[in-house]
Amino acid sequence: MRRYPVLLPVLLFAATSLAVAIAGPAHASNCLTSYVDFDGDGLSDSFFADATAEVEGHRSAGAVYVEYGDGTVQVLTQATPNVPGNPETVDRFGDEVAVADYNMDNCEDLIVAAPNEMIDGMPAAGAVWIFLGGPDGFASQPGSVLNIDQDSPGIPGAVEAYDEFGSAVASGLENGKSGVIAIGSYGENEDGGAVYLLHRGEVTLINQNSSGIPGDRENGDNFGRSLGMSQRHLIVGVPGEGVGDEVQVGIVQVIEYRLDGYKPQVVSAQTISQDTPGVSGASEVHDFFGTTVVANSYAIASGFTETYFAVGVPSEDVGDVNWAGMVHTFTTSGDSVTELHAFHQDTTGVNGVLEASDAFGWELDLDTRAPRIQTRITDLSLIVGVDEDGSDGEGFSGASLHVFPASKSPGAGVWVGSGAVGIPFTNLEIHQTFTSKTWLWIDSLEGERYAVPWVNILEGADEPVRTVPWP
Repeated sequence: MRRYPVLLPVLLFAATSLAVAIAGPAHASNCLTSYVDFDGDGLSDSFFADATAEVEGHRSAGAVYVEYGDGTVQVLTQATPNVPGNPETVDRFGDEVAVADYNMDNCEDLIVAAPNEMIDGMPAAGAVWIFLGGPDGFASQPGSVLNIDQDSPGIPGAVEAYDEFGSAVASGLENGKSGVIAIGSYGENEDGGAVYLLHRGEVTLINQNSSGIPGDRENGDNFGRSLGMSQRHLIVGVPGEGVGDEVQVGIVQVIEYRLDGYKPQVVSAQTISQDTPGVSGASEVHDFFGTTVVANSYAIASGFTETYFAVGVPSEDVGDVNWAGMVHTFTTSGDSVTELHAFHQDTTGVNGVLEASDAFGWELDLDTRAPRIQTRITDLSLIVGVDEDGSDGEGFSGASLHVFPASKSPGAGVWVGSGAVGIPFTNLEIHQTFTSKTWLWIDSLEGERYAVPWVNILEGADEPVRTVPWP
């Protein structure tokens, strides 16, 4: 890939908005409009984050690896030239990541969060970086990486210890492109939590005291601990919320939003819990419903879009089995929300055995192999993490994955772990996963990194699994 220094025109938003530099659309015609393309070469790009990576001797400073469509790999850290900040021990840069065309030039931008970032001596204040895409790759010139924290102009609030700004990030769509960013700060207001919606320099703060949001802001609710986003909806996990007399039960708030000019606005919101009619299970102490959430838009026959989302309850007790874990999936239809499935490792057809502390649902992700503006529910695959202990006689231990077609019953899922879908049998304990058009990227606690072809998982193919030799 050729990389040239290029001077891009810059637009600064009004003082009442978030004052950030937005690169002009100099190379918009070269960027893909349907798959992730960071550099405008017309090839699909991938990324992979490792928040535990050591950088310049700093443990768990964190790094993000970008693989461009031509095979070039770029490593992004806080030590990378033109990236604001410095690597520090346990910053966990890359702990949360998302893709969004924030400046709407058709080239995708990379959103990287470090919720443990120390600012002005305040630990775990948190910060977020927006790496603007362009033909020279990321961080190619000063001003091409935006650094945002709670002291940034236009961001409500102030930097405080343990706010963990960036504890979750997600992106929504504008005209088929991911232009709206959601940033969670679940430690804000004594762990009451808050979410910031950003779009082209405009910022909207949402918490449980905001107009139109059900409930009240309370210490320990953790509003924004997890986030999912589609073209119409922001899905907010509130795992510390109490329900009735039960504490730390957890809820999810389904918030419909729209753009008023450039500014995101709340249209309506509703609360989903295990006490909601039509939702399986029952609200119980320490369920932490909403610990993980994930969402995606999908097209319906009318040409409009609805939202598919999943909710992880890794602390759920199933029968007498403590912390076995459970996952719920939902779809929207107009103003209504309907549960599709609720399942765990005792559900018919799901691999594994129900065991204590398996925490089924500790990680959730969604993949679509279709162009985003054409995605249908049949194109979506739900990825569910489970922390196996190896005592179930299934021949595997350590954290593993299940991949479920969103439109089918959970029994149609595929197990992904050591010795499966082409992965060598290495007692693999999965730490993080990321998806791209072609690959499911897997990072393990032992240091192995694999790129598994989606055709192996979804079509039963036997294509080679790549061992990724990145630093």
